[in-house]
Amino acid sequence: MPQSRKILDYPVTVKHRLEAAIKGFDSGDNSTELFEELINLVNKGSVEANYYVGCMYEDGSNGVQQNPEHAFFYYKKVVDDLGYLEGYLALARLYYHGMGVQQDYAEAFKYYSHVSQKKGHPVACFMLGRMYQHGSGVAKDLSMARSWYLRAIAQGSIYGTINLAMLEAEEKHFLKSIWLRIKAGFSAFLISLKDRHDPRLRGG
Repeated sequence: MPQSRKILDYPVTVKHRLEAAIKGFDSGDNSTELFEELINLVNKGSVEANYYVGCMYEDGSNGVQQNPEHAFFYYKKVVDDLGYLEGYLALARLYYHGMGVQQDYAEAFKYYSHVSQKKGHPVACFMLGRMYQHGSGVAKDLSMARSWYLRAIAQGSIYGTINLAMLEAEEKHFLKSIWLRIKAGFSAFLISLKDRHDPRLRGG
């Protein structure tokens, strides 16, 4: 008998197919069928599907080989054609780390700034703080770094707290730095017990 395999039964319309594909992605579906479905949706004009294809190429999941250059292409498409917030964050991340594109802190700063102005996203906030702290793509300014970290922390960002701890250490406030690290670790533990995918645990 032929070996059984997972069969994905997608709805007929592009809108409903996209909704089903996103639901599968969010639930951790790592099948090649999901990748193929998203590529089909891209070819049918679903701009948002580009983001999820980009994620798969960035991570090397769903049966595709990791390819940051391809990831950059799909993220850029969803930003240019849709202005998708997660696409901006993805491009900023690739520019910051130099993945799939030449490292460019100024470009990363531009994209993170755009997101922070529109939504005040916690990831954008603590990454801007990190860039101000280290003078990456912008003049070093510890006061600005602290301000951005506090904005991220106000939204529950664990990495905002971790980065603020690093800033406190840089300013020789070692006891405060240690306390913040302990606080971040304990908070992360409690959050992860309930949901390890909680957005408060999200890094840059």
